[in-house]
Amino acid sequence: ITLMIETGVNTLLTSAYLTRRFIEDMQSPNFKVLWDPANMIFNHEVPYPDSYEELKGHIAHIHIKDGTVDTKRSIITSMSVGEGTMAQYLPDIAQALRQDGYDGVVSLENFYIPPGKTLQDGYREAVRGFKRYFS
Repeated sequence: ITLMIETGVNTLLTSAYLTRRFIEDMQSPNFKVLWDPANMIFNHEVPYPDSYEELKGHIAHIHIKDGTVDTKRSIITSMSVGEGTMAQYLPDIAQALRQDGYDGVVSLENFYIPPGKTLQDGYREAVRGFKRYFS
């Protein structure tokens, strides 16, 4: 069994540094990170290379989503993968994972609903963006 803690916006582990320290302090080979690079942006961290390099070797699962954030107004706007703030980091993240031989899970975490459409429509759009980088 592998237990994971997600890098999140509403947790006590709001930075890659704190998450890595927590994982190391647990001293268990079965305790890993569920890395959500978009959440790192929401916490004002650079997902790649900063956050990735801090957590590399402890990651067992990765959530991919995209959007924009206005932290002053506490507004997160979901977008299709490759259309938001994550777009500038996705090619480098995908390349680093391949280069480093990452063998964990990379999953699409879709929240995107296009205006006037459905969550399923947003999923189809997000899958196209996801495949651009991770297929």
